[in-house]
Amino acid sequence: MTEQGRFAYSTEEMYCNDKAFVMSGESLKYLCGVLNSSLVAWLVGRTALTTGMGLPQWKKYTVEAVPVPRPNEEEERTVVVLVERLIEAARHEDEGGGKQVARIENELDQVVYRLYGLDDNEVAAVVRRLAK
Repeated sequence: MTEQGRFAYSTEEMYCNDKAFVMSGESLKYLCGVLNSSLVAWLVGRTALTTGMGLPQWKKYTVEAVPVPRPNEEEERTVVVLVERLIEAARHEDEGGGKQVARIENELDQVVYRLYGLDDNEVAAVVRRLAK
């Protein structure tokens, strides 16, 4: 259970238990970027069932209900490049890449806010609520 999405992209073969889900298909890096955004965390936090401790349950049906915007080629490429930069920065997090990860996550959040068509006031409201 977590307040934030924990979606990962991998090209490696893997196995998971019944607490994890695997997605396949097209545009997976784009989907990973959007689902890991602060905006989607905010949305799920307000719409998902919660645990007894108040944490949102990232169940399959909850994630499937997230309205993911259909990007044009340029928008999708922007998200994919940011996800690729995040993957690379995370590999070097122990070497001081943590600040870089945070910067890229913030940049990705800004792109996702635009994909959903949020104006500055709406973004500020989401950021305020996430800070609580």
